[in-house]
Amino acid sequence: MDMETAQICQESLEYLSGREQDFVNALYQEVFERAPEIREVFSVDIDSFQVRQGTLLRMGMVLLDHPERLGGRLRELGKDHKAYGVRPHHYDVVQQAVIDVLAWYLGEEGWNDRFAEAWRTLIGFVASEMAAGARGQAA
Repeated sequence: MDMETAQICQESLEYLSGREQDFVNALYQEVFERAPEIREVFSVDIDSFQVRQGTLLRMGMVLLDHPERLGGRLRELGKDHKAYGVRPHHYDVVQQAVIDVLAWYLGEEGWNDRFAEAWRTLIGFVASEMAAGARGQAA
């Protein structure tokens, strides 16, 4: 993933300013609708998990400026997620849900082809790094 992609994704998230937690909540709702079995991966207290995810989203945006560090962290998360029961096909579900929910949240005025391409690249990077971590592969 290159720095231009990271900058485009960061720029697009400015449209979410102050609504990050709503985005995360909508994302999980969408993921659970598309693949209800994913809900079983989470603890009963999904609310506190969603709050943490909102924080991680903001922190992740900072790490976009350092893809090598982000990749390592994502591989660690992939290893952890495998232990929780996340399966390889779940990454596809989440990838598409992120794109669809983000497009909905940004709306016609905020979502464009440039953002869509950058987010597909970013989400593909996230999924491939996490999947590598789940398979036990290092950097």
